[in-house]
Amino acid sequence: MVSDLDPIRSIEPGERTIVHLAGELDAHTAPSLRAGLEDLLHAGHVDLLLDLAAVRFADSTGLGVLVGALKKAVRREARLELAAPAPVVLKILRMTSLDRVFTVHDSIDDALRA
Repeated sequence: MVSDLDPIRSIEPGERTIVHLAGELDAHTAPSLRAGLEDLLHAGHVDLLLDLAAVRFADSTGLGVLVGALKKAVRREARLELAAPAPVVLKILRMTSLDRVFTVHDSIDDALRA
C-alpha cells in the first residue's frame, strides 16, 4: 500500500478496464496514481473506468491527477470515466464542477450498460 491509497487493481471485462481505487486521493498518493494510469494508457488501454466507491477523500492534487489523466486519454483517443463516487467525493466533484468535465456514473453497472 502506498500511503493511504490502495494499489490500483484492474479487471478487464471485454474491452473496458475497470480501475478500483481506494483510500485518499491526495498529494501523498498522487504520484503512484499518476504513474499507474499513465502505464495503463501507454499499454494501450483505451477505455478506462475509475471505480471511486472506496475513495474517502480527494484534494486538489488528486483531482489534478484525474484531470491530467483525462487529458492524456483524450489525446490518445481513449475514454476515461468515473463510477460510483462515494458521497464525499461526489460533493467535491460537484463543488469543483468536475462532474461536468468527466462522465460520472452512479455505479459500475450503470457505466457498463452505458
